[in-house]
Amino acid sequence: MAGGLVVTPTGLQYTTQSQSALGVYTTSNGHSSLTDVTSTGAQTGRLQYVPAGYSGAGQLKMSSTTGTWYTANLSGQPGTYTQYNPGIAANAFDYVPLDATFTNPSIVLGDAAAGRLDAYAIDTNGNPVAGTVVHLVTSEVGIGYGVARDPVSGDILFTTQNNDIWALSDSVPEPGTVLLGLSGILLLWRRRFVG
Repeated sequence: MAGGLVVTPTGLQYTTQSQSALGVYTTSNGHSSLTDVTSTGAQTGRLQYVPAGYSGAGQLKMSSTTGTWYTANLSGQPGTYTQYNPGIAANAFDYVPLDATFTNPSIVLGDAAAGRLDAYAIDTNGNPVAGTVVHLVTSEVGIGYGVARDPVSGDILFTTQNNDIWALSDSVPEPGTVLLGLSGILLLWRRRFVG
């Protein structure tokens, strides 16, 4: 699925990247609907709630591959948006908590323009802040089409255009893997999941 999927108290909300639509599925009655958001100029990326403990907690964010970010209206059927244009194009994203690696509230995203995995500081509404980028993973293959943080291990999982799934981890590095530096600390490694 190219797009975002979030669980809500009443069902599911999702984005469809190919049609730039916001979908809602209600589990109680099996009703589903799609709202076309192309009139906003969005080419939808991921959909995600700003987690508790972050600035802007509870807001529903949607990235766009054009660099504009959206906050969806949560009263009733989502379909109206507040726009913010930091010029950061993202296929997918997830929020990461404070730890030894991320010393400020951050968002990790798949840069839709450069095809890499980046981290940004966030503003008071949970949006990425331009100019605060840290390049986590660069590759000759487009990456970051899907991005999710494992809540148990803290690993950041991301996909590639070749449908590979990789993990970026703070764990003890495996021999022969590529080490990446963040904030002067060499802690991160990546491995390929074969399935």
